[in-house]
Amino acid sequence: MTGLPFRLSGTEGLPSLLRGAYGVEVDALVRLKTVVGVVAADGMRFVWKSARPRDTERRLSLLALLADNLSDSGLPAAGPLPTRAGTYRVEVADGEFGYLQPWLPGRHVRFTEVEEKLTTVATLAHVHRWTARLTELDHPLVGGPEWHELSGGTLDIKLFEKWRVFQQVWPVACEREPDIKSLEDEVRTAAEVALDAVRAATERAELGAHALPVPFRRALCHRDVAPHNVLWTTAAAPVALIDFDHAGWDDPLGDLMQVSNHTFALCDPGARHFTDVLDAYQRICPLSAERQLFAWKLLRFPDLVTRAVMEWARDDYPAQGQRRVRDAAEKERLRQMRWREAMYRL
Repeated sequence: MTGLPFRLSGTEGLPSLLRGAYGVEVDALVRLKTVVGVVAADGMRFVWKSARPRDTERRLSLLALLADNLSDSGLPAAGPLPTRAGTYRVEVADGEFGYLQPWLPGRHVRFTEVEEKLTTVATLAHVHRWTARLTELDHPLVGGPEWHELSGGTLDIKLFEKWRVFQQVWPVACEREPDIKSLEDEVRTAAEVALDAVRAATERAELGAHALPVPFRRALCHRDVAPHNVLWTTAAAPVALIDFDHAGWDDPLGDLMQVSNHTFALCDPGARHFTDVLDAYQRICPLSAERQLFAWKLLRFPDLVTRAVMEWARDDYPAQGQRRVRDAAEKERLRQMRWREAMYRL
């Protein structure tokens, strides 16, 4: 989640801001990790977030429409709320903006629990499948400028760029932390398998060779499926999605990658993990044999170690970051082993 501008670090100006813009009478403010929780006098709860430069009025209105449509379809989601004036951004000071959204009940989902992980996967599949309805109904979220507001930074672009930067910083990382050097061949092989599959799929799409329905190639994806952005609730729909800051039209398998990567960052889910995740997804969104193979190759991309090394390099390789990189390398080694075990069982 994005954070509140530091000039409001004391939050003294927030109650009057919310009263004027939203008609919300603040009873209490709760300083969370990167946002501010708002408890209103009538008991309602909200979250105040700062807007990033890309969070234009149009983009926030589309995210609000997305969240409303998902909620109406039985898939709880939190999106930006309109102000009294019908806009979504509120100016804080000197060109900085923020916006309000509901504070949904529930706790952060536990990907270490199989039921919660697979229910999250099924919920994402329902979101992706719902995209098919949008294309059939000529929905406002589909096509034209709206497409561009909710696109950009797609999975293929991100993976190739991530690998390009990783290759640049990897030699220095190995000099600073020699223990990770032994992973080099495995990481390179895994990345090449995934990127070759992405490259081939992109070429087929450009040639018009994809005979797949739109929701199985492009869907409205969350694109930040971390445990802190998914809530486990006691409601009829046990999973709720929050923090759509990165949401957009993309390959839906990218959301599955994120669930898988976060799971391995937290625990060893065993070799059945990959099969269970894909089976849970396909009960809602069946994949062709070609897409299934693509999914398996995509899930091999060595994201745990590439992300950790890149973040270490970004901070100029501080000594305190070595432990995190070593841990990421060991988790990546485990993930690659589990992937191979799962493939042998197919």
